[in-house]
Amino acid sequence: GGRASQAMVAVIIGCGVAGAATAHYISNLSPNQQITIIDPRLSRNSSSNITSPATTLNGGFLDREAFLSESWGDGTATERLHRSSFRLHETLSKELGLKSFRYLPAFEVNIEQKRTNAGSTDAADADALPWIDGWERTPLPGRSAQVNPSELTNALLDSAVEKGAELIGGSVEELCTRPDEDGAVVTGVRLSSLRTFLRSEKEELEEQRVDAPPRIHIHACIRPVSPDSYPILGPLPNVRGVTVCTAGGPWGITWGPLMGLCAAKLVLNDDPPMNVRQFLPKRFDTMVYRTLMKQRGR
Repeated sequence: GGRASQAMVAVIIGCGVAGAATAHYISNLSPNQQITIIDPRLSRNSSSNITSPATTLNGGFLDREAFLSESWGDGTATERLHRSSFRLHETLSKELGLKSFRYLPAFEVNIEQKRTNAGSTDAADADALPWIDGWERTPLPGRSAQVNPSELTNALLDSAVEKGAELIGGSVEELCTRPDEDGAVVTGVRLSSLRTFLRSEKEELEEQRVDAPPRIHIHACIRPVSPDSYPILGPLPNVRGVTVCTAGGPWGITWGPLMGLCAAKLVLNDDPPMNVRQFLPKRFDTMVYRTLMKQRGR
C-alpha cells in the first residue's frame, strides 16, 4: 500500500487476513480509490479458495471478549489490538454474512494434573471440550470466539472486488522507486512469473503425539513475526508511499481486522483508530538492528 489518492493506485501485496482487511476498508472508506491486490495464490478477479498459508491454515481462534474480563493483551502495547479487533470480528461477521463465526468458552488446562472428578456431568463443560475430560481445567471469564480464516479472508477480498478492486496472481520481485527529498518514493512494483508455494493445503502430515486432541489434518506454514513480537504497522522510513502491515504472529487472525483498518486509514492519509507509534517500522532503524541484519547477510 502507499499514501494513495484517488489519482493513484493502492497496491496491496499479500492477501492474508491483514491484506484482505486493508483492501476491504480502503474500498469502504474511499469507494473511488483504485486498488490492486497481488498474491501468488490469486487468480485474476477471483478470490475463491485462496490458501495464504499463515492465514488459511490457521485455527481461527480469537482472543476473549474483554468488556468485563481480562484480555490476553491487557497491560501490553497490543491491548487495544486484542480488545477492539475482537469487536470488529463481530461486526464483520454480520456485515459479510460469515457462517463460521461462533462464540466459545475458554479454559485454562493444567496438563500436569489429573482431575479428581473426571467424567463431570457439567453438560456445558463436557460439550465444549470433551477431549480434555480428565485434566484439571478452570473456565476463563468472558467469551472467546472462532472464525474460519479462509471464509473471512475470501469474504473481505470479495467485498473489495465488488467495489472495483483488481486481483492479480503473482509474486512481487521488487519495489520500483525514484529519488525523492525524503530518500525515495515508490513508483510501482515489478512482478516475477515464478510462483513458489511452501506446501499444498491438501498435504497431510501424520502425527505421532500421544494424549493430544483428535485431529483430521496437520498443516505447517511460515508465520510472520517481528524480532520483538509486536506487529509492524505504519509507513516505511525513507521510502515514501509504502505502508507496512504484517507480523501478527500467533494473534494475526485476532488482530487482522484492526490492523487492516489502521493500514487503510494510513494509506488514505487519515488518522488510524489507535496509536500505532509502538508498532512503526522505524523502530528497527537503529544501529543494533542494522548490525544484526548485516551479520545475517541482509
